[in-house]
Amino acid sequence: MKAAHSDEALMQAYQDFRTQLRELLAMKRQLQRWLPLARLHATQPHLRECLASQQDEATQHNAWLEGIFAQLGVHASSTRTLTVQNLTRESHCLLDDSACTDASLIIFVQKHKFHELLATQSLITLATHLRRKAILGLLERIRHEDLRFRDQLALMTAGAMQSA
Repeated sequence: MKAAHSDEALMQAYQDFRTQLRELLAMKRQLQRWLPLARLHATQPHLRECLASQQDEATQHNAWLEGIFAQLGVHASSTRTLTVQNLTRESHCLLDDSACTDASLIIFVQKHKFHELLATQSLITLATHLRRKAILGLLERIRHEDLRFRDQLALMTAGAMQSA
């Protein structure tokens, strides 16, 4: 009886992992599509450079996430959850606004990064539980790079708010 419960819990953790992985991939893909448009609206050269480097990282992260799907033997697909749908809608509204400022671009990217970091941390917890060390290493690297970018944006926020 205990083994059956353990097997069910393991299968549920694996299913939760795949669901969360699909959501993170959707967020990364959405950000990858949005960043070139955001760069066109950015007025500060440093912000444009920052967004360009993040686009390169997002491309790399997408490749790593697709590699994780391959390791799991599952087709790499993304899930457009309510969070992803809301972020997509907000990104379109922001770029359609003629009063779009560097500060508003930074705030949106910070919000997007917040949701990515939550999803990544959930995946790290599940990968640890599932004892997937190779996957865990990739997820920790993604988290580290996302945290670095988040900190870089935080430093830019004050300057952008002053010029807004």
